[in-house]
Amino acid sequence: MDLEHLNKSQIVLLTLLVSFVTSIATGIVAVTLMQQAPPAITQTVNRIVERTIEKVVPSVQTAAAAAVAPPVTEKTVVVHQSDQLTDAVAKTTPIAVRLFGQTKDEQGYTIDVFLGLGVVATNDGLIFADATMMSDDAAVTVVRSDGIKVEAKVVGRDKDAGIVRLQAATTTDLIKDGTTSTVPLVWTSATFVKSSANLGESVITFTGRTSLKIAAGIVTAVSGDQGSIVETNIAADGFMVGSPLITANGEVLGIATAASRVAVSGGFLASPVVLSYNKPSESTATKP
Repeated sequence: MDLEHLNKSQIVLLTLLVSFVTSIATGIVAVTLMQQAPPAITQTVNRIVERTIEKVVPSVQTAAAAAVAPPVTEKTVVVHQSDQLTDAVAKTTPIAVRLFGQTKDEQGYTIDVFLGLGVVATNDGLIFADATMMSDDAAVTVVRSDGIKVEAKVVGRDKDAGIVRLQAATTTDLIKDGTTSTVPLVWTSATFVKSSANLGESVITFTGRTSLKIAAGIVTAVSGDQGSIVETNIAADGFMVGSPLITANGEVLGIATAASRVAVSGGFLASPVVLSYNKPSESTATKP
């Protein structure tokens, strides 16, 4: 066979044949040498092979994973203050209740009188309100944010703080298909801030006689004995006695009382003061 007259295909086939034979010969020689080599050299060669495999295999796996997995995109989420206040309103609407009493008009008829707002303090229907709203024996009707009306009685009064405690009913009558049944009431309680207010902090408050309304502002000052009054830039007609002052996190920072409104037009009695005076052992009213 004349090598000079081989075509391209024959040259390629001849190259493959030579490579194949060379590989077999190399393998035979390597195996023979490894069998005849001392144990120390064999261990060294094995370590080199193992280290090479460890480096190559993870690199291949990482490349394959990168080719299959989609790229991770980082996003920066911006929380707007208006969104925070909206969430705070939704969270705290159930804690603000409207309070009504009864009186007689000029003709002697019994009529309902709006007293102010109250704040649900516990899950069993204990309500904080302004002490000037009612007497100890007053019959009070509580109107919740969901429209349910229940009766409440005065169970405690703190003259120093100007706060009265009301215990609302924990059940209500439900009429369905002409049948009346008594069902338990679920009360949503407020979370009170136990520390001092922060200047410049965004706050909201509730008001409204026929329906709940909101007013927004900021904390402008903390005054009184040990920060007992939280001052805001909310207009005096933007809230009423019993209105809660709420932070952007949905926590109650204070409650408006007649005394706090006299001290400062936009003033609220700070929550730590409200909580310190509203202990069962300090009640001056007799529970029914």
